[in-house]
Formats: sequence, C-alpha cells, structure tokens
Amino acid sequence: MKIFWNTNTGQFEYLIIKSIVDVPVPVYLSSNNSETWNVESVSFRFPTSFTFNPQEVIILLIGDPLVSSFFPVYSQKPGMRTLVTNTGRLDNAGEMIALEKPVSAGFFISEERVSYKPIAPWPAAGKGQAIRRVSLTAYSNDPINWQLSITCNDVWQVCPVPVAPPTNPPVAPPVLPPADNPTPVPAGPTPTLPPVDNPTPVPAGPTPALAPVDNSTPVLPPTDSPIDLPTPSIPFVPVPSSPVTISLKSSSGIKYPGLLFLISSLVLFLFERLLIIRK
Repeated sequence: MKIFWNTNTGQFEYLIIKSIVDVPVPVYLSSNNSETWNVESVSFRFPTSFTFNPQEVIILLIGDPLVSSFFPVYSQKPGMRTLVTNTGRLDNAGEMIALEKPVSAGFFISEERVSYKPIAPWPAAGKGQAIRRVSLTAYSNDPINWQLSITCNDVWQVCPVPVAPPTNPPVAPPVLPPADNPTPVPAGPTPTLPPVDNPTPVPAGPTPALAPVDNSTPVLPPTDSPIDLPTPSIPFVPVPSSPVTISLKSSSGIKYPGLLFLISSLVLFLFERLLIIRK
C-alpha cells in the first residue's frame, strides 16, 4: 500500500493497493456480487464482481480527477488498473484508512487498516511526497513499517513523467539585407599638392667675430681701510708745575682745594679723547 495525501498544485491524491497472493481474490460476497469491499475514510466501494488478479497492483484516485488528465502527469506499471472515487478526500492532519470486506449485507470487518500521521514517529511527508509500506506481511499500522517513497524503481511508485524537451524544427538563419556600403571612389591620378611655404634660406657666410668676454675677477678695494686724515696742530699749553689752588668756600666758610684738581683732570681727559677722535 502507498498513501499520497500532501499534494502540490496539479497533483491528485491516491492510494495504491496490492494483492500479495498468487491466486485471484474476489472482493465481494460469494452470495451477492454487488456487496463489495469498502475503503473506509473515502467511502469507496469496489465495482460489482471486482476481482484482484494474482499480485495485482491498482491505483485508487481520490477526489474525482479525470483519469485522462492523471496519466499524462504520472506513469504507471503496464497493465495497472485505475479506479476513481469522488466521495471524500484524504486528511492532511492524518486519519485511519481501512480496507473492509463484507460478512453480510451492510456488515464489514477490517482486512487491513492504517492510521497515518504527518508527524513523528510517522515519516514526515512534505509537499508532493508520499509514504509507502515497507513490508507487505508485517503489521500495517506500525510507523516503523512506513517510509517516504522517494524512488521510482518499485511497483508501488507512481512517478511523474519526465517532460521531454520540445522538438522544434531547425530554424533557418534570417536573410539579412546587404550592408549599406558607400559607393567606392574610382581610382585616379594622384593629385599634385602645392609646395610647402618654407622661408627663403639665408646663404652661408663668415662667422662674425665676437669680442672676448672679460672673465677676470675684478679687484675691489678693501672695505675696511683706514682714512688718512691730517693731524691737526694743536698749540701746546704748558701746565704750571705748581698746583693751582682754587679756594672755594661754602656757606659755612670751609675751603675745597681738591675740587679744582678734579675739574682739571676731567678737562685734560676730554681733550685727549677729542684728539683721538680727530685722528
């Protein structure tokens, strides 16, 4: 068995049911072939007198999809029969699916059942993923016995048909208009160009004699030369050998004999400095 409930846009919910015996299995009451087996949760009843062939695999499409639109999307095992139900949908939150057989009119018992969940410990089937039963003889309602169906190499898988790339006929290259080339100029004689306006050359002549350049270093007079000034003749005034005593008196009547000597010495000193400066 395989369950596909978490569909993408453009996909259909379905169940895959397989017979595991090598003999035909009728799914109806022997006394009444219209009392057929039932798939609980989607309220599907097998058609009257329906019988599984040995090891047969069938697909039950859910939600009344058009079979003609289903098989271009999915591939199937050659000879696989397809059944369709328009009563009910599989619950994305999980529910119990049971394969029931009638024991009398209106009374059924479960042959197989499974209560799948979209959470652990059940396989986490994302969008566009289905879960498949691992062992067909082990207990069906054990999460360990279910896994994601991610391959297309077993009888349980219904696989999307690979879309072949379109086979377009080769396209001939476009015919381009001729390039807009200018009309070529016919060859002719090379035009004569006017002579270049060069100035009249100056005839060669003797090289004019140039005056020699005086490269000698000029001798400058020294800047710190003494100026020869004439020595003025100053008459000598003899100083009397006897000291001149100038008697000065203060208001108190006391004389100052040394003051005159001091003045005389100062006059002589100034006179000598004047002579030196004039030299």
